[in-house]
Amino acid sequence: MNKDAIKIRTVQGNKNQGLADRELEASLWSMEGLSNKEIAKEMKISPYTVSKRLMNAMFKMGVDNRTELAVVLLRKGIVEFLCLALLVGSVNYAMNLEGVEPVRIQRSARVNSNARNRREDFLLLEGPC
Repeated sequence: MNKDAIKIRTVQGNKNQGLADRELEASLWSMEGLSNKEIAKEMKISPYTVSKRLMNAMFKMGVDNRTELAVVLLRKGIVEFLCLALLVGSVNYAMNLEGVEPVRIQRSARVNSNARNRREDFLLLEGPC
């Protein structure tokens, strides 16, 4: 094995705080808000493998969920804020393409908590969740 390759791996390992490249990639897609199925399509792997990669990344960073993982990756400088902003910006751009309508979800909120489930006891709310 080439000594330069070992140095590169060491530097990359320190830069990513021990995360494998695919764990970091899955984490980035997760930070963009994709589900395991969507990440699997992007990475061309199974959803189970995505789950394992994210669990490994969370274990290595000492966190319990995806939100904490995102915060730790940003705080440690593993993921630059600009990189995340570009990812989110690309999604927002794609969502604002002509002819694409935002999803509107009808929700209901209970008005009287002591009453039984009668239609008049619910307030209909419209708009994004």
